[in-house]
Amino acid sequence: MPSDLAKKKAAKKKEAAKARQRPRKGHEENGDAVTEPQVAEERNDEVNGQETTEVDLLTKELEDFEMKKAAARAVTGVLASHPNSTDVHIINLSLTFHGQELLSDTKLELNSGRRYGLIGLNGIGKSMLLSAIGKREVPIPEHIDIYHLTREMPPSDKTPLQCVMEVDTERAMLEREAERLAHEDAECEKLMELYERLEELEENQMKRFHWEQDQIAHMKNYIARFGHGSAKLARQAQSKEKTLQKMMASGLTERVVSDKTLSFYFPPCGKIPPPVIMVQNVSFKYTEDAPCIYNNLEFGIDLDTRVALVGPNGAGKSTLLKLLTGELLPTDGMIRKHSHVKIGRYHQHLQEQLDLDLSPLEYMMKCYPEIKEKEEMRKIIGRYGLTGKQQVSPIRNLSDGQKCRVCLAWLAWQNPHMLFLDEPTNHLDIETIDALADAINEFEGGMMLVSHDFRLIQQVAQEIWVCEKQTITKWPGDILAYKEHLKSKLVGEEPQLTRRTHNV
Repeated sequence: MPSDLAKKKAAKKKEAAKARQRPRKGHEENGDAVTEPQVAEERNDEVNGQETTEVDLLTKELEDFEMKKAAARAVTGVLASHPNSTDVHIINLSLTFHGQELLSDTKLELNSGRRYGLIGLNGIGKSMLLSAIGKREVPIPEHIDIYHLTREMPPSDKTPLQCVMEVDTERAMLEREAERLAHEDAECEKLMELYERLEELEENQMKRFHWEQDQIAHMKNYIARFGHGSAKLARQAQSKEKTLQKMMASGLTERVVSDKTLSFYFPPCGKIPPPVIMVQNVSFKYTEDAPCIYNNLEFGIDLDTRVALVGPNGAGKSTLLKLLTGELLPTDGMIRKHSHVKIGRYHQHLQEQLDLDLSPLEYMMKCYPEIKEKEEMRKIIGRYGLTGKQQVSPIRNLSDGQKCRVCLAWLAWQNPHMLFLDEPTNHLDIETIDALADAINEFEGGMMLVSHDFRLIQQVAQEIWVCEKQTITKWPGDILAYKEHLKSKLVGEEPQLTRRTHNV
């Protein structure tokens, strides 16, 4: 027998279900019996009935590109661990892409609770392996959940809240079923079961929220302790190299022949008298109703400028580079540029401008027709780590890191006076980053860098500018001092975060 509390609970749910039905009765009396799902569908048709937008086309293009990559990939392997285990051991793993063998008869072990870092040269197959795992092309048991975070989400007109809610497929399915049952029979027992399941989901989501807040606090503490970027991996690699040298000196191992080192190059740009770029009382906001990103900026940059822009996400670092190149116009104030200055800007979406059907050699010959000889262009491209078949393969078949190298080669041969680099290391391996840093240090012109790679900033930046609170301030120390400043802020925020978490 149900308790009094259960009866009251069921009565409340019935009343809520009846309330959902009341608006429909008016339609039925007028002869317009329209169900709620039909109304929602009509609204969607009104919104989506327009012509296909550029966002839709770009999304479809990205999806088609990923499908073509998956079709060109072949993966084999055998699951060696128990099917019910939370650990994954795969033997005889092989991976090929467009006929090129990336992995051959190797072993993959992923143990529960471990954190793995995947490193290697550009084009070696790191992203390809992750993509194969994410799409379950390797034998991974179904009870193990996989979430594959790719470079970025496809463009969409949906809000972040809509995207998050769509991921919660069980909740969406239950709510649709509840609406259908409420329309058919408000007193249906199945409807009561659905309401109870929805309440359980809400309780589980609250528990997960608390758990996620604890994880956020833990990650902040971890970041504060161990820092950012590839610096730690680089130190570990150097330590391994020293150990290897000792082993070789003792005759314990064969000498390993190092891969050919890269040598990036930015051609001489010539001198132009200062000031090269002057920023005078510049303010900027994206729309009239939006808050100001910057307010009354005033500074100058010349050919000897070596600046790294740092600050929180959304502070306007990339926006500043767009203002300096003229891609965006100031809301107030003026930006004066020398009449002969040439600016080369590397940004995170530069790869999207590449013609994927051309090879790197064909693309560079098309962009720089003044270079007539293919052999000369081959030498130029070769300096950026693209050799042999990579130079004549379609760009779509290259890895993200190799595409970045094509972009850097294209940028360098524009012969700019100023380099504006917005997150240039996102897809580059450690050796390529070091080669880029050496080329920047030998470059005759000016440089402004936006990067979360503290190691690169330490290598190339002479000044640190902090973008925050609608202004730019010069940091008095180097990037390591700024890193320590961030650590102290994170450690100070952690007790407050913990208190907020337990009070929710």
